[in-house]
Amino acid sequence: MPLMEHLRELRNRIVKAALALAVGMTAGFVFFGPAWHLIERPLCRTVIRGHTGCQTLGVNQLALSGPLDAFYLRVKVAVIVGVIVSCPVWLHQAWAFISPGLYARERRWGYAFLGTAVPLFLTGTALAYLSLGRSMHYLLGLTPDGVANIISVDEYRSFVMAMLLAFEVAFLVPLGIVMLNLAGVLTHERFRTWRRMMIFAVFLIAGMANPSRTRSAC
Repeated sequence: MPLMEHLRELRNRIVKAALALAVGMTAGFVFFGPAWHLIERPLCRTVIRGHTGCQTLGVNQLALSGPLDAFYLRVKVAVIVGVIVSCPVWLHQAWAFISPGLYARERRWGYAFLGTAVPLFLTGTALAYLSLGRSMHYLLGLTPDGVANIISVDEYRSFVMAMLLAFEVAFLVPLGIVMLNLAGVLTHERFRTWRRMMIFAVFLIAGMANPSRTRSAC
């Protein structure tokens, strides 16, 4: 197709993916209560020095710091729900945009990729959620005696998003590398040539996924 046709096709795919995301975000707004309770559950069930629960003052206490924070929290939780709920749609749209330019053999591998990517994405999400409780128990267990854990809701939400993103990408990247290798796009020789750039990209994405922790470390 000409360049303008490619751009129109890309626009249509982005619009469809955005509409699916909007539907998922709407569900996140409507079911904010259950979604938020699910997100805070790993933290609130963490036992530190015999105390548990987000309602115990000074121990695992979640806090908002501004009048608009409650609204922003609903938006950010809706985004998390929207991305997870709509993942079959936006993964399919990405595949539908790429597939016309592939050969028949590559397209068959692409169907296998799409059928595997969605379960892997959801598996990464579930595993990240199961790991949150242990992460909270270990990290908050490092708190010195006499120091209270007054945790910002936004900081906790950022930590949850970073965990989800890390596990989801970790599950999808190997599949993507295998498929690109089978398609002849990312051969062994090219992978070896780009190895340093890929390692740099991993650290760059990790810093972007959790910038607040990166700033505090600096």
